[in-house]
Amino acid sequence: MSVCPRCGKQRVVVSSYKEVIAKSEVTYTVTVCPDSECQKMVEKGLRSEERKRAILKDEQEKRELQRLAARRIAG
Repeated sequence: MSVCPRCGKQRVVVSSYKEVIAKSEVTYTVTVCPDSECQKMVEKGLRSEERKRAILKDEQEKRELQRLAARRIAG
């Protein structure tokens, strides 16, 4: 089992399902913190990190397009 990254309590299994991918069976398990307030804070932090990653990815793609455009002009 896993522990909550925020409070350290043992996480609770909410659901799990299996999926077959390329002849391999993969089991997905969704777990949450038993403290609902703590879980809300964890989810808020995850959303924040996801937004940051999306912004960084977008900026990286823009820089790559700028580099490609500069090469076309120079080349």
